[in-house]
Amino acid sequence: MADRNYIHGYSSQEQERLVDQARVLDQFIFENIDLSDVDHLLEVGSGVCAQTVLILERYPNIRITCIEYDERQIEAAQQHVLSNPNYSDRITLIHADATDLKLADDQFDAAYICWVLEHVPDPVSILKETRRLLKPGAAAYLTEVAHNNLHLEPHTPSAMKLWQQIIDTQAALGGNANIGFQLSNLCAAAGFDSIQTWPKNMFFDRTQAEHRDTLLNYWNGLIASNFDVLLEQGVGSHEEFNSVMEKVEELRKDPNAVFSYAFIQAKAIA
Repeated sequence: MADRNYIHGYSSQEQERLVDQARVLDQFIFENIDLSDVDHLLEVGSGVCAQTVLILERYPNIRITCIEYDERQIEAAQQHVLSNPNYSDRITLIHADATDLKLADDQFDAAYICWVLEHVPDPVSILKETRRLLKPGAAAYLTEVAHNNLHLEPHTPSAMKLWQQIIDTQAALGGNANIGFQLSNLCAAAGFDSIQTWPKNMFFDRTQAEHRDTLLNYWNGLIASNFDVLLEQGVGSHEEFNSVMEKVEELRKDPNAVFSYAFIQAKAIA
C-alpha cells in the first residue's frame, strides 16, 4: 500500500502501537478463528508481524508466509520478529504488492487478513489474489474496522467529532474506516463461497472497569496515531487535538464511563 493510504503513518511509535494493539485485542480477534488444522498460512498485509507472533504462539506447528508492501514495516518485522530464533524458521516474509503475487496457485491451507483492507483502494483485487493462492476449500479469515459502531458515555462531542474527521480523512486517502460492513459483499465479488460474517462486540461499563480502562487507553492511542496525517491533510490543529485528549482522559477517570465498539469478522471458503 502507498504512503498516502495509511492514515497512521510509519513512525517507530506507531509500530510499537501496532504490537500493543495486537496484544490488547488478541482475545477478541481469535475467539472465532480456528487454525488448528493449518500447516501453511498466508498472512496478507503483515506489517510489523504483530499478529504473526500471536498466531505462532497459539499454533506452535504452523508456518506463515507474510506479505507486506512497505519496506519500513518489513525492516521493523525483521528487527523484532525474524531475528527471534523462536519464530524465524517458521516465517517467510515477502516484500510484494498483495494484488499481484508471484506465487503458485492453490498452495496455502488458510489465509489471514487483519486491519488491512481498510487502507487499500481496491480490496477486491487483494481478495481475488488471496483466493487464487488458497487450496480449494481453504478458509480466509478477515477482521476489519467498522468505526460507526463506536459509542461512548458520557457523550463526548469533541471526541466524536474527531472520530468522524478520522473516518472522512481515511476516505479521502482512498481507504474506508467502515469497510467491515462490506466484508460479505467484497468476499462474494472476489469469488469466495460459504461466506459468514459476525460482529465482535466490545462492551465495557463499570462492571468490567479494568477491561474498560484498557480499551479506553488503547482507543486513546489509536486516536493519537492519526494526528500527523490529519495535520498534513489540513484537518484540525494541535490545540484541538490536545483538547480532545483531555476530554478522553476525563472519560477514562469517570467510574460510570461506557466504551462500546464492534469490529466485523468474516470467514470465506475458496
